[in-house]
Amino acid sequence: MILCTPSLIDILGVKTFDGNSEKRTLAEFPEMPTSIASLEEYTSLIDAYIKDNFGLRDLLVKIDYQISYDIFGVAGNEKVIVGKDNWLFLDEIVGVSTIDYYKNKSPFTNLELDQWQLVLESRANWLKRRGIQYYFFVAPNKHSLYPEFIPDSILQVSDVSRYDQLYAQLDRSEILQTIDVKQILLDSKEEYPLYYRSGTHWNSYGAFIGYMSILDKITEELPELSVVEIEDYSVETRTEKGSDLAQLINLQDSITEESPMISTNIPRTYELENEYTDEDGRVISHYVNPNGEPLKILMLGDSFMNALKPYFAQSFSEATFCSSSSTNFPVQYIEEYEPDIVIQEIVERRIGVEDPFNPVIMEVMK
Repeated sequence: MILCTPSLIDILGVKTFDGNSEKRTLAEFPEMPTSIASLEEYTSLIDAYIKDNFGLRDLLVKIDYQISYDIFGVAGNEKVIVGKDNWLFLDEIVGVSTIDYYKNKSPFTNLELDQWQLVLESRANWLKRRGIQYYFFVAPNKHSLYPEFIPDSILQVSDVSRYDQLYAQLDRSEILQTIDVKQILLDSKEEYPLYYRSGTHWNSYGAFIGYMSILDKITEELPELSVVEIEDYSVETRTEKGSDLAQLINLQDSITEESPMISTNIPRTYELENEYTDEDGRVISHYVNPNGEPLKILMLGDSFMNALKPYFAQSFSEATFCSSSSTNFPVQYIEEYEPDIVIQEIVERRIGVEDPFNPVIMEVMK
């Protein structure tokens, strides 16, 4: 009976798996072959379809992941590594190995560092001519903040990371305003966890520390800016389901963690005025706040930007967020929203993956 159950489920058309836990698209039923030459490919496609869609797949995959995690202390998914005390770490995503980055196997060349400085300085100068301040920071990998939980078998070949190289280079610039968020987070890690034990991102508290470090830098140029104090917020610990790495191994329900959550002691006064996805896939979110500082900010960044949104939306009269990597610079949104301040963020594992560049239109619009 047990052996027949998957086939019976297939016959009845019961859907048991959607691929979300593995963060990928499942194979679809292929079209019939139209020639002898396409028959071999067809059989491969049929094989992939059956593997992805047979009955009870979700349950069997979950059991496999659970056994791998509980008994053998491994993730059962090559994208995830189980560290000490069951901390989960990202290994590979979209062809980028975060573990190889952690090992410091591929340092920047001097030419690459010069390119980063040149591109970012060009952005800062372009914005300065328009009366706009530019700030740049790198959101640290969890591996960089919590190396004590990395398995002992994973060794670094050097003590110097691309993060260290990049900041050493950019700190020599007389133009750029950079924020060393990593050092500030390291100094703050003892009181509460800053990143999800079962995820890749900073939690609510870690994002708040990052936000405070950014505002501290901005107030060096704008001392009249009213800074939100830690006393305006309270921290409470909540039990949460497993985060994104737990989802990758389909254990988000069985893995839980205690996570610090920031809640404000002052009334929320901002609202989301508009949100849309542009033709290039960027998500644009525009917040307004009649009680915020009379300044407009535009933040460009990746998924680490998301947890920062409520803090900046509460602080400024207008806050716009554009999902964008630091390798590009969507000037059209600077022209549209006319910010006073532009903040650009990139996650550490992405620096050095692509060379940064500026759009040709920046030269045209000098």
